[in-house]
Amino acid sequence: MATKSDIFIGVDGGNHGAIVGLQGKKVLFKDVMPIMQTTDSRNEYDCGKIIEILAKYPDATVILEKAHAMPKLGTVQAFNFGKSFGMMLGILTALRIRYHIVHARTWQTILFRDQPHGDTKKASRIVAQRLFPGENFVPTARSKKAHDGLTDATLIAYFGQTHLYANK
Repeated sequence: MATKSDIFIGVDGGNHGAIVGLQGKKVLFKDVMPIMQTTDSRNEYDCGKIIEILAKYPDATVILEKAHAMPKLGTVQAFNFGKSFGMMLGILTALRIRYHIVHARTWQTILFRDQPHGDTKKASRIVAQRLFPGENFVPTARSKKAHDGLTDATLIAYFGQTHLYANK
């Protein structure tokens, strides 16, 4: 029987990201990143809901995608992206959940190696569907298109499970 220590949680940060838990080849849960609107009409993490999700798996290993500034981000966007990353680190530290930070390029280079990956969002959807053929990556019943945050978070967890902690 599998234990909670076999659980890997992938976190694709940002307000359009997601949190996905894997145990072996089984998707335990998948949630679009919980966000809330603040008083200045901006969205930020709903830390309470994120804590509710993660607290159910105290022995899991979380694989968190590294946040970094990108050339086309404005200063406010870059600040908010970094702030969200820091909030996630704070949540993981407060819950004492083991985590590993991985750069997007690292997991994408390995998992997209047989896939043209000029469009990383499209590559993510294709690879996630191949690895988890029975899984539905649409965020709601009304959605028609897979949510790239859900596919990225799934692949981040899978990368951690198969490449970072495979022999530990």
